[in-house]
Amino acid sequence: MNSDRLKRSMQKLKSNKNYEHWKTVCLNLKRRKTVIQAKNYQGTVGNKAIQEVISAKILYKCDIAMVITNSFYTTNAIKTANASGVILVDRNGLEKILSEGSMYFNSLVS
Repeated sequence: MNSDRLKRSMQKLKSNKNYEHWKTVCLNLKRRKTVIQAKNYQGTVGNKAIQEVISAKILYKCDIAMVITNSFYTTNAIKTANASGVILVDRNGLEKILSEGSMYFNSLVS
């Protein structure tokens, strides 16, 4: 993924705090099909987001599933993600993506 495109997308997620918003995208990264669900939340992100991205992974026949948020995750969401292999990126990880760009992002999906 292009570093500039990634930064623009993640900046939009981080900066818009006025409403709950989500978007699911499917990308080919390093020859691995990856589904990413971006969640713009004011509260914590729960299990529903993890379940949705697992469903999308199956539906789109992806190799990797990831949820990125401008917030943080509930304990149960973290447990579910760990058990199912979903990669979670919280506000701190989003900050790293914005500062380090695709290098950090690519390390997550390697």
